[in-house]
Formats: sequence, structure tokens, C-alpha cells
Amino acid sequence: MTRKVHITMSEFAKTHGPLISVKLGTQLIIVASSPAAAAEILKPHDRVFSARYVTKSSPFKISDIDRMTIVWASNCNDSWKSLRGLCRTELFSGRAIESQAAVRERKVSEMVEFLAAREEEMVDIGEIVLTTIFNSLCNLFFSEDLLGLEDSKGKASGLKSHIWKLMELASATNIAAFYPFLEPLDPQGLKKRTVKVVTQIFSVWESYIRERREINESKLHGHAPKRDFLDVFLSNGFDDQKINWLFLELLTVGT
Repeated sequence: MTRKVHITMSEFAKTHGPLISVKLGTQLIIVASSPAAAAEILKPHDRVFSARYVTKSSPFKISDIDRMTIVWASNCNDSWKSLRGLCRTELFSGRAIESQAAVRERKVSEMVEFLAAREEEMVDIGEIVLTTIFNSLCNLFFSEDLLGLEDSKGKASGLKSHIWKLMELASATNIAAFYPFLEPLDPQGLKKRTVKVVTQIFSVWESYIRERREINESKLHGHAPKRDFLDVFLSNGFDDQKINWLFLELLTVGT
């Protein structure tokens, strides 16, 4: 089987039909390679298939993931519904998006000024745009920039490279996924490396969470005005682990 699995499966379908099963190690994989076959599976069982497969290299147990994730929930449980509703209301509603316009305008203005100051110089426009988007999200979450437009020398030096590395590890072929009895051994070291990268990413904003939690707890009755998404999470009683993971998901998806 080639690295482009979808092409291989498409070739299989030409010979064996639009609905086939493939045995990969101990795992049985069902492949629907036509719109009709996909609809036949997904329409009656949309709730079941709305879940995500949690990779064997995940730094957390599935029970922990289900408690604190939006993207990687293994089922549509009450926690997932609650988080989804919170994000829809506080982050993605029309009112919330409109209230964030000033932040977006400020970040774009900073990018334009940065580029104007480097007239006739060679710049990596893709990197600059990515940093601007990233900082726009960070301001919504923390009211702070985590990256600097000056290459990678911002407050979170190396954060982008850590996130790319995490994506590579999450998408890497893991033999333990095909032979689950190998999971405790972590033969490729994927889980160990994932834990290391996730810890490095969390360390970037842990101080912001800790500082804000202390500020909020010092207020009368432990409540403070909701200034950004971090305040929303704290006011809903989320622990640091849950906040860390949610920020990682939202930042990764947003960039």
C-alpha cells in the first residue's frame, strides 16, 4: 500500500466495488468509496460516526479527552454538547464576532505597518500572515500576543514549530494502532514525543492562565468581568488541563 492511501483505496474499489473491508493488523477497516455507499452508512448512523478516532499517541486517556475536548470526542456526550454550546455562544455567535472586529482590525493594521517598514526587503508573507492570524486568536483568548512579527522571536519562540510537530506526530503511522497490544510499549516513541511537545506548547500560556486565575480569585466572590475567552473558561470552573487542551484545539484549528 502506498503513502497515498486514498488513491490505493480508489483503485481497490474499481476491482472490488464501492464498499470493501480491509484488514490492517488486527483492525478491520470499512471503506465506502462512492457517494451512495457513504450515504448508506452515514445517514442512518450520523451520531455514531460524528465521533473521532483518538490516536494511540495521545498524551491523555480517552476518558480525559472526552471530558475536555471539542474536536476529538469519542462520542457526543454531555460534556461535548456543553463545550460546543459555550463556543457557539461566546466565541462564534454573531454578537461575539462583531465585538471582536476591533481586535482583527488592530492586528491587520500592525501587519500592514510591519510590511510598510520593510519596503524593498524580502519577507516571508505567508509566515507574517500566519502570525497575524495566530495573534488575533490569542488576543481573543488571552488578550495578549504570543508571537512576534519579527520572525520567531516573540513571547512564544518556537510555538509554531511545536504545533507543526504535533500535527506530524498525530498523523504519523503508528503500528500500535494496528496492533493495540503494543500500545503500552510505544515502540516508535510517538506517545513519548507527543507528551513532550504538548508539554512545551502548554508551557507557553500556562503563566497567563495561572495569573488570570489568581486575579479572578482575588475578586469579590471569585468573579471578574468576562474580558476574553480565558475568563469565560475560568468562570465556568474549567481546570488548567481542560483550558490548555481547549486552547490548543482552537488555536490549531484557527490557524
